[in-house]
Amino acid sequence: MVAIVITIAVYGVVALIVKMDDTGLLLAQRDSAAAQKVGRAPVAAMPRLLAIISVVGTVAMLWVGGHILLANLDEAGWWHAPYGWVHDVEHHVKHAVHGFLGSVLAWLANTGISAVVGLVVGSVVVLVVRLLPFTGDKDPIERYDADETAT
Repeated sequence: MVAIVITIAVYGVVALIVKMDDTGLLLAQRDSAAAQKVGRAPVAAMPRLLAIISVVGTVAMLWVGGHILLANLDEAGWWHAPYGWVHDVEHHVKHAVHGFLGSVLAWLANTGISAVVGLVVGSVVVLVVRLLPFTGDKDPIERYDADETAT
């Protein structure tokens, strides 16, 4: 039930964001000065909103990706040490600061470490992909055709 509610909420918010500037534009084109003023606000706010979403989304992907890597390495039995270390840090933080604040700080520690892992692994992947011969402005097939024509 929670998954269904969260899915509906997330897709609902995405739908609102997608239609926000369209609705604003329609209002801005009305004859009413009040409608025009109300319509210009979401249109003007859209670039800033998208910039914020891009930063928040990137951080979220780093966090989730790093956590998935740590958890799956542990569960697959390939490498238990990193996930064990994260849990040790989380445990120490939680017991060093008691109560609700300790729980929040422990969660933040786990989240921060996961985000750093995601950033490091993501950076390595980007570096490797950028170094591969098929990256660049051209599609690999177009590059191959161009190379064949030149010889």
